[in-house]
Amino acid sequence: MSERYFANVLVVIDGSDAARRALTSALDLCQATDARLTVLARGQRMPKAATSIAEVEDAKRRRDQSLAASLDEANVFASYADVDIVTDSLGGPSWRNIVNYAAAHENDLIVMGYKPGLLSGRVLRSTVDSVVQHSSCPVMVIGGTVGTDENPGIGAVI
Repeated sequence: MSERYFANVLVVIDGSDAARRALTSALDLCQATDARLTVLARGQRMPKAATSIAEVEDAKRRRDQSLAASLDEANVFASYADVDIVTDSLGGPSWRNIVNYAAAHENDLIVMGYKPGLLSGRVLRSTVDSVVQHSSCPVMVIGGTVGTDENPGIGAVI
């Protein structure tokens, strides 16, 4: 009897198209291998220089609504794939939070979506870049736009 290579998968979502592609890929993998899947929703950054308490409260409300919507969507996707998932959320987008979460929960694979931006890899580091660099487990990066001839959206395990 062989042991599964990935038994405890973590997929990070944020409501973006790239995150949806990552979720779909993680669901496919878990469906095929009977691995456990944790869906971790990450929130948007809070304003660094809020001008009022009302602005901070509004940003918190929007972040909480976004997290709830992302997790609701993940539950719908999982029900269609007939995969049981565990859901959790992070208040902020920090790569450290993701890496620490994966280590604390003994995840053996992190799946993340990635859409390169104009400055990607030059001046600004993306969250995905930092997770890949600092994670103690493999990271599957799902990139591109699925369905185009130029980029079929295939990820790589790094």
